[in-house]
Amino acid sequence: YGPIIESVITITDDLAYKQAKEADDLLEQGKYLGPLHGIPYGLKDIIAVPEYKTTWGSRTFENQILDVEASVYKRLKSTGAVLVAKLVTGSLAYDDIWFGG
Repeated sequence: YGPIIESVITITDDLAYKQAKEADDLLEQGKYLGPLHGIPYGLKDIIAVPEYKTTWGSRTFENQILDVEASVYKRLKSTGAVLVAKLVTGSLAYDDIWFGG
């Protein structure tokens, strides 16, 4: 616990703006992808998103960028959901110890 909330590793603002615009454009065309269409969300930092760091909460991987899309990200993207951030995860998805907190 501390005065600063340490919950976000990466803010995906460029991607979020792009996905939000795409969601809006689809709505203007009368296409609704379902209840997650246009809804902002964050993914734990163990889930790969191309062009963004996937650190697994570990200092060893703090600059790692994987050129793959995790299945869960693909599915959320297909629903029109808008990724706004990669969120803190414990080192290698274990416990509450991570390189930034």
